[in-house]
Amino acid sequence: MVRSLTTIILLIMIFITASGIPLYADTMHLDLLQNARVSTEDTIVLDSNITMLSPSHPQLEITLTSSSKALPIEFNETQPVTVFLYHDEDRVAPINLLDADPSFSRIEKNIISDESFSFVLDLPQKLLDVPNGNYELEVQLHIVNMENPVTSSRLPLSYNSEATYIQASNSIVGNKTALTLYFPDNNSSYLIPITRTIPYTNRPLRATQDHLLKGPHEALGLLEGASIPEIQGLGLSRGIAQVYFSDNIGVYGEYASSARMAVSSIVNSLSSIREVDGVQFYFNNKIVKEGFHGMIMDEPIYKDMNPKIFVGYITPKDRMLLLPLPANNENLSVTEIFKSLKFSNEFVNYSYTLQPSVPKDVELLDYTLEKGILSLQINSQFIETFYDDYNRGAFMVDSLLYTFSSLDDVDSIEFHIENPPSTLPDGVILNKPIVPANYINPETY
Repeated sequence: MVRSLTTIILLIMIFITASGIPLYADTMHLDLLQNARVSTEDTIVLDSNITMLSPSHPQLEITLTSSSKALPIEFNETQPVTVFLYHDEDRVAPINLLDADPSFSRIEKNIISDESFSFVLDLPQKLLDVPNGNYELEVQLHIVNMENPVTSSRLPLSYNSEATYIQASNSIVGNKTALTLYFPDNNSSYLIPITRTIPYTNRPLRATQDHLLKGPHEALGLLEGASIPEIQGLGLSRGIAQVYFSDNIGVYGEYASSARMAVSSIVNSLSSIREVDGVQFYFNNKIVKEGFHGMIMDEPIYKDMNPKIFVGYITPKDRMLLLPLPANNENLSVTEIFKSLKFSNEFVNYSYTLQPSVPKDVELLDYTLEKGILSLQINSQFIETFYDDYNRGAFMVDSLLYTFSSLDDVDSIEFHIENPPSTLPDGVILNKPIVPANYINPETY
């Protein structure tokens, strides 16, 4: 049994550097930790090192030393150490050490000598499932026969994922045709538009069908293979694409999730062709009332034109893709939509996979909407984002352009910056109306 300790003062000093500063293999050792004396003989001292393996992967080493009077010290078997992350005073990610590093279960948790005892805690961003941003870290040690855990003060911690974002493009090189193909993510939860360039063709409907059946390139990290059934024939009449299937469409007639993804993929992809307004499905050369697991099929289906919020989706291959999410409320104001693109909001639950596009310090100061031009007055942190990480700045601008252009009464967007610098980062356009680029999420690999 562990001697009841009346007071244990825990001092943990952790210094974590992230957000792109290249300290990935460097260790910062802090040896200014003080001794905390319970009595003249009872002492517990904790020392810590932090190694930034990457901007998204800190590794914390905790060393515990105790005087003989405080021994033995026994950690809780099922929950020895808990880590909490806070963002703007909100607790966002509690995690048990055993979940973070199962190998900890093999480490001796009974300290019976006054020799140093150490363990390493990996806290990769994926494991904690949080988006990029600045947080505060709190560590709790759970010791048997202590009523409350020993808790550290909150310590600053930043995460910055290393996913690659490729900016949307306004042009394609050479004699090519660009197809917009909607592919599901690995969990079949979202449809993500991908621009694929192919040799020039004057049969875009057939090309879109063929390339949907090929599926996304494996380098994207999306669900591989076809996510639609075999198509028997195609046609186009008065803006309506005619898509023909057999009576048997396999799993797409049996499972609601597969059916929903297949229909949305076909409708969104074909509707990206200029001549296509909607899609009519045929089964065995007939229009039927229901198909694809009970979906209504007796009328053309049109692409959803309601407002969208374009966020970042990080694939398992560390590719950042723009993902359109339904706004769910057609009456959101410009201010509310802008806030929805930031971590702290009430509309989107962001995570490591779903990333907000607008950093915390970028603020919308004012806006006007006249004759289809939405003018956004933004603080100077808009430009600083490009200087900090150009890739992240490009992602932010594309997200804002696609998001606000999805509103019915917005044709173009102007960015106006508070106290703009005399020289702007390459490609940044201020004080002029601009529209989203033609080709979203280029399939570059």
